[in-house]
Amino acid sequence: MVDAAPSPAQPEPSTFQSVEITSWTTGCLVLLVVIWSLTGHHVKRWNLNEGSAACALGLVSGLVILAFQSYMQKEVVKELLGFNAASFFAFLLPPVIFWAGLSVEKKLFFSHIGSILTLGILGTAVCFVVTALVLWLTFSHIGVLSLQESLAMGAIFSATDSVATLQVLNQDSMPVLFSLVFGEGVINDATSVVLLGAVDRMFSNTAASQASSSGSMWGGLLLTFMYLFVTSLCMGVATGLGIAFLMKRLEGQGVHQEVALVGLLSYLSYLLAEVGGLSGILSLFCCGIVVSHFALPNISNVGRTTTLNAFRTLSYISEGIIFIYVGMDALDPAKWRNAHVGQAGSLCVVLLLLLFISRACSVLPIALAHNLLSTTQKLNSRDIIIIWWSGLMRGAVSVALAYYYFDYGAGMTTYEAGSGGAEGPAPSSQQHRATLIVATLVVVLITVLGLGNLTNTLTQLLVEEPERGLWELLWRGAYGCGHRLAHLPALLCGLAQRMRKEGEGTFGVVKVG
Repeated sequence: MVDAAPSPAQPEPSTFQSVEITSWTTGCLVLLVVIWSLTGHHVKRWNLNEGSAACALGLVSGLVILAFQSYMQKEVVKELLGFNAASFFAFLLPPVIFWAGLSVEKKLFFSHIGSILTLGILGTAVCFVVTALVLWLTFSHIGVLSLQESLAMGAIFSATDSVATLQVLNQDSMPVLFSLVFGEGVINDATSVVLLGAVDRMFSNTAASQASSSGSMWGGLLLTFMYLFVTSLCMGVATGLGIAFLMKRLEGQGVHQEVALVGLLSYLSYLLAEVGGLSGILSLFCCGIVVSHFALPNISNVGRTTTLNAFRTLSYISEGIIFIYVGMDALDPAKWRNAHVGQAGSLCVVLLLLLFISRACSVLPIALAHNLLSTTQKLNSRDIIIIWWSGLMRGAVSVALAYYYFDYGAGMTTYEAGSGGAEGPAPSSQQHRATLIVATLVVVLITVLGLGNLTNTLTQLLVEEPERGLWELLWRGAYGCGHRLAHLPALLCGLAQRMRKEGEGTFGVVKVG
């Protein structure tokens, strides 16, 4: 039984109407990106990074859309306020990941590859286990989360967003710290996606689901993770070497052909990994590193410069679109109307506490091991605090993974009641899934706008005032954090009430898919 399904007699929009709707939504999005690009570099005076500025712009734009929704087509409002996880993974994320691989400082990256992989893989796994275990122990006995959902939420909230910290760190003056934070950020995203894929594979099999109560579940999860990780890495490296070989053999190509071949063949490695059930993020990142080291030297100087500038621009635009959409999607009244606000609130509180605890559990042992085993620069207490703080933010990857796993592609208003399976704790799967997505959105917004806003201040205190005592700096940072966050609960409560009122009003007829 499908709830609130569109009537079969409802006519499909004509080609002209579809073009008009697409033009409106695309035009609004392009205008917002232009505004963000013009004003993004001015927000540093307010201790905001560009990602936080884009998210705040999305929130403001969402409020404007809600205020004038009666003058807009319902389809346009639906497209603007709806986060499309498929488009995120297929079109917006690849330029960001590929540019991360192209721009990596190879000497620094590979000189600290052991610590980077340990932080990105083992550290992410520790965050995953701690988060999933605490969520399951806290919410399973009251019927809020099943074991499968606890594991999925653990994987979703293991994906960090270190962009705010990287914008403050200076690569020249702090090369080791920068390489660790940068490298961990990319490996972490890939590891989180692989973990969620492993959870999905494990529970998609009925026999595996029946064996989930035994110790073999963790062994199966580990084997699935290792298989996905190694095969994705090999696919990316093989594709990058193939591109390098092809560019060495092809001579006399124009600059536009060189850029097109490098971009399209690299993008193909991402798509093939996704189609094959592997990690496209890890495959594309490894492909970008190999292309940067082996393929780009085989093309002309103009082609090399054009390729780097082209993908840097695409990555910049994609990041802006991603954060703007995250801000607008948080104001979708249909989600707030369908969600259980009380459960979402309790989930948010526990998840925010787990961000700090799980991050400390993963960073401190690895940092101590780095200092014991590393023959190069050691990490002092300030460096460890910066690495810990850089992994507290959650971004668009967490939002996209939540939609990918809990939306099921059917839309928030078309779920089948009771389709959550034997372990599904909620009487209405529609409300339950909406609750998990809303909780994810709220945590992401708090970390991006709250913790991201404090990153500049904290990092500058730790980096630029080395003569001051650590505890004095931490006290000053904590005092500033508390002062800025004092009004945040009241703001979020008012925003939630507004969303529920809007959802119960005229906008409630819009079906968000």
